Amino acid sequence: MNETFTRICSATRTVAALRYRITYRLESRWGFPDWDSFEATLDAVNPPTGDEAELFELFRDHNGHLIHKWPHYFGPYARHLSKYREGFRLSDGSRRPLHLLEIGVAHGGSLQLWRKYFGPDAIIYGVDVDPRCRKIVDEDVTVRTGSQTDAAFMKSVIAEMGGVDVVLDDGSHRGSDTCTTFAIVFPLLTEGGLYAVEDVHTSYWPNFGLRKQSFIQMTKEVVDGMHAWYYNRPPGRVGFAKTDVSGLHIYDSMIFFDKKKRDKPVTVHVGSPSW
Repeated sequence: MNETFTRICSATRTVAALRYRITYRLESRWGFPDWDSFEATLDAVNPPTGDEAELFELFRDHNGHLIHKWPHYFGPYARHLSKYREGFRLSDGSRRPLHLLEIGVAHGGSLQLWRKYFGPDAIIYGVDVDPRCRKIVDEDVTVRTGSQTDAAFMKSVIAEMGGVDVVLDDGSHRGSDTCTTFAIVFPLLTEGGLYAVEDVHTSYWPNFGLRKQSFIQMTKEVVDGMHAWYYNRPPGRVGFAKTDVSGLHIYDSMIFFDKKKRDKPVTVHVGSPSW
């Protein structure tokens, strides 16, 4: 039985690897969109409306450090982040200051944007591997330099923050880096927190790593993990998804993960039989 299972697994891996090589060669032949074709001015942007408009307006009117964002991100961000603007809600209904960590600082403009959006009481940190980020001088933001894949570094920053409620990964965008960071940081996220990953379209670009190592692929593993109640096999690198990921939201180039403990699902009968 074990030998048969091993052969099946080996054959499955072989087929998957072949499929990947064929897809990669075809995509390389077809090419990829020119990056410059995505560049636009604010005048050409169709802005969010209603309750989702304010965050975009803060971006539009920003005159601090440089920010480089895809404008279609602001609608989903407002949808998922607005509930934290008055602080992080505790189990007793009270609120405390939000603890937010942004991975990928660049010039520091987005940290300033989050400060405007969440207010003066929020604890906002940014991490970046580029030592030039140490030059950013702003009393409203705290920047630490180190690799997002360094578990000891990331854990030390989160400890310094006093824990983390919201993580926004706008770092290297390389699949291996983003996946490693998620595996390190998501388990440290506060119950009721949110983990967001930007620019997952890089999962389809060969210069950001192999497709099978992409964050899109890891997200599929999270989906499998969330449903691990219904099958028996080793949990893998995102085994925590079975009990700790309560929701997953996918948008164009963005993915949000809700963290909340889940008990084993049950099915219940009510009412009277019809036959």
